[in-house]
Amino acid sequence: MEANNYFVDTARNYLDYFSNIEWLNLDRSESVTPLPIFDSPLNGMFGITPRGYLGEDGVISYKGTQANAKRGTPRRKQGLFDLLVQPTGDKGEGRYRTPKTKKAKKATHRDLFADLLRHSTEENCLDVWAGENPIHVGESDEEREALVSMFMMMLEQEINWGEMDWQKKTNFWPGTYAASPAVCRPRDMIMGFARQSFRLGADRFEDGLKYWMYSYGRPPTTSDFSNRDDGCGSWGEYIRVNPLEARLFTELSDISETARVMDNGIEIEYQQEAERHPDNPGWQS
Repeated sequence: MEANNYFVDTARNYLDYFSNIEWLNLDRSESVTPLPIFDSPLNGMFGITPRGYLGEDGVISYKGTQANAKRGTPRRKQGLFDLLVQPTGDKGEGRYRTPKTKKAKKATHRDLFADLLRHSTEENCLDVWAGENPIHVGESDEEREALVSMFMMMLEQEINWGEMDWQKKTNFWPGTYAASPAVCRPRDMIMGFARQSFRLGADRFEDGLKYWMYSYGRPPTTSDFSNRDDGCGSWGEYIRVNPLEARLFTELSDISETARVMDNGIEIEYQQEAERHPDNPGWQS
């Protein structure tokens, strides 16, 4: 079990918070209050909100998108602990805003990487990835907000992606796929793309990152390993086509021995809590 890992500490707080919500007594008009992560003097409260499920008229409905299988049948509890990352803050104009209307919105990968390039360093990002508290790592409120946003996105990866009954499969879990690194963590996906962004710099990362998910002519928002023009359709092909970029992911375990969140004993607590709740209805069909 790893000591002093802020991801594990926050995942346990999240589980406690989730377990105290009476999901079957909620209706569609009720909203769940976010679990606070950071109350910033700049933009207010940053937090994560459990999506959970509804149980109206005896019909169970998981609310999060993680509950949906990409193909086939979802796992029995897949999506149960899905969460909404709210890294905009709750006061003023918020940290992340739409280009045209300037309304507050949740951050995309593109927003996050631009923010980190503007206010933080690769070294500080790696410290947070390795389990340090982003509020302590950041040297200014601007940097703390950016690092907390990254932390929450990484925490979502750790809770939602992996080989547990409530998770979707990820490239970054040992043994899941032939190309999965022998030692890795779900949050490595975000850290690897962030490292690539730092290598490219603020002027080049939007055009040079390998790759952005196809967005049908709209500005890119989400990092991805696929690009048809380069003949790359999977993480395994990415390693072959882009070996230098792939090393930014695979060499992370040489930088720190930090563990996956669901490899610290807390996964047992999550499994026990999962058994208290209805199965994903898609699994039953």
